[in-house]
Amino acid sequence: MPASQRKQREVAERRERVLGKRAAGLTYQQIADSEETLSTASAAVQDAARALQARARDRVVEGDPLTLELERLETLERAAQTVMRTAATGNTNPALVLKAIDRLTKISARRSMLLGLASRPKQGESSTSGLDEVAQQRRKRRAAQGW
Repeated sequence: MPASQRKQREVAERRERVLGKRAAGLTYQQIADSEETLSTASAAVQDAARALQARARDRVVEGDPLTLELERLETLERAAQTVMRTAATGNTNPALVLKAIDRLTKISARRSMLLGLASRPKQGESSTSGLDEVAQQRRKRRAAQGW
């Protein structure tokens, strides 16, 4: 017998909270500890996975711009992974591998933003993270050294 509508709504809300907490950086164990109805970290993992599945089901509307953009990102991700694997296994320029990793990171950030898993930068705020700034500084130093 299916759960009541009230119970289904409560579970859906809990799953969205779990997903939000995970996006905020909490571990699954911390999430399970903060939610009364979750007894283990694996229950939090399952809730997060089901919340993502529910979001995907809600988006599946033919011609939905979000779905189309996510499909494009998946295609780009597969291409970048292929480049990275090919470059990593052969005697090629390591810079190519680093570029592929950088591209995969950007694709992941874009997907997270589209799915609401990452907060968008506030107006006037830089969209680069501290790690991006460190990488930019390293590139500048290397360029100055003639790398």
